[in-house]
Amino acid sequence: QYIEKMQKSIDNVIYITQTNNPALDAMLNVKKTVCKKEGIDLKCYLQTDLPKIDDFVFCIIFGNLIDNAIEAELKEDTKEIRLSITSDEKNIRLIIQNKVAMKVLTSDNLPETSKSDKKYHGIGLKNVLGEIEKVNGIFDLYEDNGWVIADVEIRIENYLENNLH
Repeated sequence: QYIEKMQKSIDNVIYITQTNNPALDAMLNVKKTVCKKEGIDLKCYLQTDLPKIDDFVFCIIFGNLIDNAIEAELKEDTKEIRLSITSDEKNIRLIIQNKVAMKVLTSDNLPETSKSDKKYHGIGLKNVLGEIEKVNGIFDLYEDNGWVIADVEIRIENYLENNLH
């Protein structure tokens, strides 16, 4: 459903991202277009020579986290997201930061929901945590100096072993 939703908005996409991963490029281009339309300043630092990754798993992790950041920024006066995707010989690291005027995380480090149906709150984050757990990754969600920061680190060997068979 997520991919179908992205494909519907693809006609208005600005094609500007070129990494060595076509699925990542497509998602980033769609999200950049959404941010531009919504007046969100999206600043990206992308390593272009990322290792081969499982597109499905990465789409779940990246897609949910960037969607959460965009949704949060729609409520802010100053709309800014910082995105970093890097790797070294051992790890892939994804950091998404979104600007907030006031504290938004609860005591269990989950964002407060503004959704009327509280039953479905946090499903995207649970999906992210499930995928990160499958590849023995590390996930941290915290606030620092007016930013909500989602930080994901996945060891490349675990990611490849568990997902590219």
